[in-house]
Amino acid sequence: MGFQPPPGGRAPGGTRWRRYGIPVLGVAAGGLVWLSVSVRLALFVFVSVLLALLVEAASRQGRRADSSARAARDAEQRWQSLVADSARFRGLFESSLDATMVADDEGRFVEVNPAACALFGLPKGKLIGCGIWEFSSSRAAFDAAWVAFLGEGQMRGEWELHLPDGTRREVEFSASARVTPGRHLSMLRDISERRRAQRSSEFLARATRMLASSLEERETARVLASLAVSEIADWCAVDVRDERGQVYRLALAAGDARRQEAVWELTRGHPPDGPAGAALTEVLRTGQPWLCPELDGDAVQRLARDDEHLRLLCAAARRSVMVIPLASRGCTMGALWFGRTEGRAPFGPYELRLARELAERAGVALENARLYQEAQQANRVKDDFLALLSHELRTPLNAIVGWTHLLRTGELDAATSQRALTTIDRNARLQSQLIADILDVSRIVSGTLRIENAPVDLGHVVTAALDVVRPVADAKGVRLFAEAMAPGTTLLGDAGRLQQVAHNLLHNAVKFTNAGGEVHAGLRRAGAAAELVVQDTGAGISAEFLPHVFDRFRQGDSSTTRPHGGLGLGLAIARHLVEAHGGSVEAASRGTGLGATFTVRLPVLAVTRASDVNPRASLMPMELDGIRVLVVDDHADGANVLGTTLERAGARVSRAATSREAFACIEEFRPHVLVSDRGLPDEDGFALVARVQSLAAEHGKMVPAIAVAGHVRAEETSRAPTAEFQRLSKPIDPLELTSAVAQLTGLRVPAFVLD
Repeated sequence: MGFQPPPGGRAPGGTRWRRYGIPVLGVAAGGLVWLSVSVRLALFVFVSVLLALLVEAASRQGRRADSSARAARDAEQRWQSLVADSARFRGLFESSLDATMVADDEGRFVEVNPAACALFGLPKGKLIGCGIWEFSSSRAAFDAAWVAFLGEGQMRGEWELHLPDGTRREVEFSASARVTPGRHLSMLRDISERRRAQRSSEFLARATRMLASSLEERETARVLASLAVSEIADWCAVDVRDERGQVYRLALAAGDARRQEAVWELTRGHPPDGPAGAALTEVLRTGQPWLCPELDGDAVQRLARDDEHLRLLCAAARRSVMVIPLASRGCTMGALWFGRTEGRAPFGPYELRLARELAERAGVALENARLYQEAQQANRVKDDFLALLSHELRTPLNAIVGWTHLLRTGELDAATSQRALTTIDRNARLQSQLIADILDVSRIVSGTLRIENAPVDLGHVVTAALDVVRPVADAKGVRLFAEAMAPGTTLLGDAGRLQQVAHNLLHNAVKFTNAGGEVHAGLRRAGAAAELVVQDTGAGISAEFLPHVFDRFRQGDSSTTRPHGGLGLGLAIARHLVEAHGGSVEAASRGTGLGATFTVRLPVLAVTRASDVNPRASLMPMELDGIRVLVVDDHADGANVLGTTLERAGARVSRAATSREAFACIEEFRPHVLVSDRGLPDEDGFALVARVQSLAAEHGKMVPAIAVAGHVRAEETSRAPTAEFQRLSKPIDPLELTSAVAQLTGLRVPAFVLD
């Protein structure tokens, strides 16, 4: 129940509480405030609304404060992120191995990293502000590319930098336009070494193909010089050594024809000397390259020997020089010269490496060309030799056949018949000697030539050779002089082979000396060696042929129209025989028409006794009375010759054509000596001898044997002649046959009986 106002509308104390019929706030006596219900309700609503508005305002203000705080925090985070990103970008920018640049709209650098400074070769302070076009081939080319770049916004590709020091670098680039307003980013990567390696690989592959395309030495050298000029140098020369070790220029090429002629003139008139010559000598000696990066004016002045030499050096315009060895199979065969002229960068490690790789391939190519030419020359020599051999063998055969036909007619008188027989004998011996020389060469090549060492007086050997050659010299009208034979020239050797050496040298001297000329032969001591000197006044030897005078099948004139006969084997055989005795032989001549001198040096050993006889002195006719000899040969003519020779010496001879026939007659005939040809139809003659001697040995007996062969194979040389076995080569000298039989039977005369 509410407070009731007093009657009459006045509050206690006289305060009015109603105005215009509306209840208002009043104050009662005693200070009490009273309100009507409606006022109180309105006031409640008002206060509620006011409170709601205040709360909303406070909430809104709180929300605004939170939003501001969040915005502040977000801004701080964004700033920190920008700072971090900037630091990362700066770190990447500065540490990048690729050159990274920022340019403005004009194409001038406004920011560069250290890699860019290293690539362009300029410090940062000088590089910033430079225009990109300053490093391009031309401003017009740059402007066209820059416009296209700004229009497209992106660009990738390759570019050639022209650097301030004159060098050029190849780069690949990636560029982005307007990474920020007015700023354009580009990155460059130096690919010069990669491109160099690629070009080097392609160049060397092309060089290998081109060098292999020719097997002619001079053409190969020309191709080599041209290749070097196209890739490495302004001029290139190819120097090679010949068989005598002398260096000559095989080819030269230059990019400028005038410079090429200047270098040729320099080569002809002034061969390399001074430091350059010393460099070439050192390269050939050590097999290591020589490089002179800078050959300045003072160095050229020091090289020049005179004004003309200086003029030629200046005309060649050398600035930088390399000398690279040409080698194959570990042997230095020559050198490559590389030169660069004024206006070109000097040679460096890259050019040196490329030149060495080219030289390695060139050495193989030149060696192959030489080997091919040598093979071709060998084929030509072989063909010439076969033609010559046919001619030389048919010439004596023609005389033999012709005189034999005339003798068969029976119309020749005694004197003519005797001359015919003499001619037949001489030509048969000549043909036999030709065949013997061929067989000796075959033994030399196969390593089957045997040397039977025994004490030999070299003076007696030379005298015997002189006696054999003297009739030939007299018949030709050549005076043969024997100089004083020095004493004490006893050595260990094969007397027959040493006489062959002396005979070949003397016969060669007589053959190449015209009538009225002279041949001198002398023997002297030279320290611990004996020297045989054969000197003639004959045709002489040219300087070109002198290094080949001891080569097999080589003659100064190998045509069939040459004035001198022979196969060109005598000197080759002589050299091998001398070397087999531990000696040496050399030839000397002042030139064609000025004679020649051959000197043989053989070591002299301390021996107790020397053979004082002619090697053929022991081959005297022997009496073989009572000696039984079994001859085995399937060739009837050969068997008859052997049998008749032995029968004329007094021996009893039985003949067999096969090994089976030989074994059938052994028990009945009981031979003292077996003589067998090697080429039997059913069994090798050497095998037959071995079987017979093995069978005889089982019965405590031994049958000496002689094997007759036209040629001895390598596997047959292991069996040396012994007291029970001898080997004779066809054609057989009757004295050699009878002496061999006598020697075998004199040492052992068995009575062969099969039990």
